[in-house]
Amino acid sequence: MPRLIQGRIGLVLWGALLLGLITVAIIFWIQLGRLGEDAGGADVEPYRRFLLYASIAAGILIVLLLVVTRQRMAAPLRRLARELRAGQPPVVEDFATAISEVRDVALLISRLMQEERGISSVVETQQTRLASILDNLSVGVIVLTDDERVLMVNAAAAQLFGFTQQVDETTTLIGLARDYEAAEIARRALREQATAVGEITHGGETVQTTRLVASPYREGRQRRVLLAAYDVSEEHRAQRLRHEFLANASHEIRTPLAGIQATLETLDLGAIDDPDAARPFVSSALVEVQRLTTFVESLLDLSRMEMGWTRLTLQPLAVGDAIDRCVGIMASMAARADIELVVDIQQGLPEISADPDRLYQALVNLVHNAIKFTPAGGRVTLAADSSNGSVWLRVRDTGIGVSPDDISMLMDRVGLGDESGMRGGGLGLAIVRQIVEAHQGEVHVESDVGRGSVFSLRLPIARDGDSE
Repeated sequence: MPRLIQGRIGLVLWGALLLGLITVAIIFWIQLGRLGEDAGGADVEPYRRFLLYASIAAGILIVLLLVVTRQRMAAPLRRLARELRAGQPPVVEDFATAISEVRDVALLISRLMQEERGISSVVETQQTRLASILDNLSVGVIVLTDDERVLMVNAAAAQLFGFTQQVDETTTLIGLARDYEAAEIARRALREQATAVGEITHGGETVQTTRLVASPYREGRQRRVLLAAYDVSEEHRAQRLRHEFLANASHEIRTPLAGIQATLETLDLGAIDDPDAARPFVSSALVEVQRLTTFVESLLDLSRMEMGWTRLTLQPLAVGDAIDRCVGIMASMAARADIELVVDIQQGLPEISADPDRLYQALVNLVHNAIKFTPAGGRVTLAADSSNGSVWLRVRDTGIGVSPDDISMLMDRVGLGDESGMRGGGLGLAIVRQIVEAHQGEVHVESDVGRGSVFSLRLPIARDGDSE
């Protein structure tokens, strides 16, 4: 059908044609009546009926054409509506025969829906990426509304606060975290419209300290709070250990210095003029100097090992030789303390891969510590056995022991200190741990308060090529 009679213009033309046809039929009807009168009453009825029938037929044809034209216009629109309701972009090729207006609308909608799908795909990808990043952050993240409702929580925050419920539009921070201090930090950030920082502490088997940073921001006209949570328990523990180390180091240095000062003051008061009286004071000062020197050297050794500056000279070593060397130097100390020093070595032990001097230092530290905290008449045993491809060196005593709560701190750089009334860790045990770990070994401690302790060192068996 020609484009001229399609669309709205086509409807107007068909309407005008129908109106013109009716007008012409009426005019001819009147003219036929006048012709009959002028012709002296000639019969014009057949002509009138023909004109009537022809007009009706033409009108019906025009109406049919109007209906067909309207259907041709409406069909593409209905197809377009069906595709839009189905959520599918219209296929432009399907509207090639439609009127230009419908074809243009279909093309425009198709482009808009394709762009919308592209934007939705990008947004979905970004949301997935953001969710993945947030869930893999070690920092807890919580997003709140201005009425403290929770909009988002990542995995780290759920772990820090121990969340057990699912988040929905009614979930509040207090209901989720069960912590009023956290809610107060968020309120302060909203109230002051500035970043608020605070720390909250949760008790339990281990004390956990969480630092919260609440930052207010806006999403359009809505106020929001971004709550970042950091686990600072280890940081607080490190600070506490640092303070304890300074206190213990000051004690270890101050005690020999006080002894040296007292000795020098006594000598200065006149004892220096009496050689027999001065000799014990000089000997006492030398002991204190040696004690101070040993502490400083231990501190330097520990620092070097922690920094990785100490290089081990590994070689195959017989366990019995290492134990005999330790017993040879510690036997006199044990005798003076009235402690029985016992050796128990399993027969046929394989050699270990170790640095002889460093292993000797570790054993001496353990035996010295065992003798120091074992009452007179007690026993210290050096034992060795093998299992599962490793050799175990054990220092067992019948001393005062260590409580279960304090065992975990024994091998720290800062121990419990002698003045605590329990077994001190000090630098000696920290050095033992560093030496054994440098040998790719492990240290295990078992203790029973009032009955003694067992310090076990696991060391690898020597293999071919294990020497440096």
